[in-house]
Amino acid sequence: MSKRGRLEARWTFASNQQLSWTDSAGTATATVAAGSYYPTDYCSTLQAAIQALAGNIGNFASVTLSRGESGATGRVTITSSSQTPYAVTWTTTDHRDALGFTGNIASTSSASVGTNHAKGVWLPDCPKWSRHGNGASGNPPLGSLVTDATMTIGPAGTVHTIKTAEHRQTRQVHWQAVSAARCLAHHESVTGESWEAFFRDCMGRVSSYIPVGPYVRLIWDADVDGTYTTGKLLWPSTFDVEQFAQNWVGRYTVHLPTLIVES
Repeated sequence: MSKRGRLEARWTFASNQQLSWTDSAGTATATVAAGSYYPTDYCSTLQAAIQALAGNIGNFASVTLSRGESGATGRVTITSSSQTPYAVTWTTTDHRDALGFTGNIASTSSASVGTNHAKGVWLPDCPKWSRHGNGASGNPPLGSLVTDATMTIGPAGTVHTIKTAEHRQTRQVHWQAVSAARCLAHHESVTGESWEAFFRDCMGRVSSYIPVGPYVRLIWDADVDGTYTTGKLLWPSTFDVEQFAQNWVGRYTVHLPTLIVES
């Protein structure tokens, strides 16, 4: 069965990211070290940082990205299953914005969901097609093998070959019936959920923590975080999509640029 999959662009924070966590056990500051993270991994890292606070503070904290094959929203939920009420004050704002939150979390016993879609994440809402296959659980396709081999033919028909390096390319992946909301920014139901927003995240330099042309993970099965191919997309200079059916603006076809796996 074909999978929808998802895309995640890598975040790179130049400085430590911090928040102040308060629950019934007390208040303390959680820190995630400066560095590079994929959005799903960052949520796990931030959750671990909160749970590692002194004493019992943050022991029941949870930070999760809605990211699966069906019904995923791309929004981050922060909550505590016990020791409530809890509250969050963002000491640094880059990770707040990246996670889709727009302000502090006031004292509450309910789950808090980000206002916006997480940055650098795209969740298609239809199955994909790939010339390399759709990536069975735990077994992502390797893609095309590309070498720098050069061959010459001598006057007598002697063939000489020189080859020094090779790499993989994932080509011709597309989603044929993406909804307008998941494709074009002006149709979004949740800010940042569209393919256009993902293009701008990766190529528009709209966030300091996502460089132009970042590393991207193609997660072949959105329910299995480990089924991914990592590389850089050969983005075109122009954002453009095509209608799935002529004169129907409800669905669009999204073509993934060639994904280069650096050797």
